[in-house]
Amino acid sequence: MESKKKLLFHFEAFLKVERKARQIMEKSLTDQYTALVHTNQQELEQLAKEFERQKHDKSYFEMQKSLYKRAEQLSKYEICTLMADRDKVSEDAHQCHYCTDFAYTSMIHCEFCQINYCTSHSFMCGCAVPSLSLVYRYSNEELG
Repeated sequence: MESKKKLLFHFEAFLKVERKARQIMEKSLTDQYTALVHTNQQELEQLAKEFERQKHDKSYFEMQKSLYKRAEQLSKYEICTLMADRDKVSEDAHQCHYCTDFAYTSMIHCEFCQINYCTSHSFMCGCAVPSLSLVYRYSNEELG
């Protein structure tokens, strides 16, 4: 009975740390995303102001095309995703690229570098939104 109490205590402590790490990562990625959307919008507004002066400039249209493409990518970005078919995913898929521990409940996935790592390593690969996303094996509701 005593060992069950200890196990439950450690499990609850783990869940508390896990929830805190998720909150920190979600806030950080949300802040990056918000800043990127804002910057993109400002750049589009600046281009609209310059349009009258540079109607026939090809570089203007290339820049506008690039900004609209970025805006489209940002509109599809998801900060957090639930792992699809979580029971069928191999254990190696949960392994942290940096410390080789298993990030069993949640991990960070970098689309650009094609690596996964645990929340303890924050933004180790150096990439930013929209390359990074949080992948949850269990939702916050399931963790309790």
